[in-house]
Amino acid sequence: RAARNARGWEVGAAAFAPSKRAVEALQRTGIAIDTQELALYYVHGDAVESLPEGAINGGGTALCDCEMMVFQGKGSSTTNILTLQGHPEFSHGLTEHLLHQMREKGTISESEYKYAIGSLDDVAVAAVSACREKVARLCLELVARVTHAR
Repeated sequence: RAARNARGWEVGAAAFAPSKRAVEALQRTGIAIDTQELALYYVHGDAVESLPEGAINGGGTALCDCEMMVFQGKGSSTTNILTLQGHPEFSHGLTEHLLHQMREKGTISESEYKYAIGSLDDVAVAAVSACREKVARLCLELVARVTHAR
């Protein structure tokens, strides 16, 4: 179950450490996460309040306890669904553009906007850039394994 995040919007660049259980679940599927931290661009105001049956919390940030979820189907020992709150498909420019629009429309407060823009420093952008490629490979590998298993 997901609902509006009582802690507010998660916007800008943020990172989280994948949970040990999620890493192990992906490894059972033959997929290795080769990073201690996943950094992505975020534009979301919701949060997972309770996990569905078979889902594993993949790790969280200070604003959102569940940034990634891996799901093993009933009776399956391998992962067949991966969800992310972050947006590996977003670029720095798109994230910045969305933040400006959200501030102009009053969707996020001025303090949320300043925090988000401040999170888009060179170090964060480099980390997100490296993780976007890792997440893309992870997703493609998962799709290939799930498709092949059918």
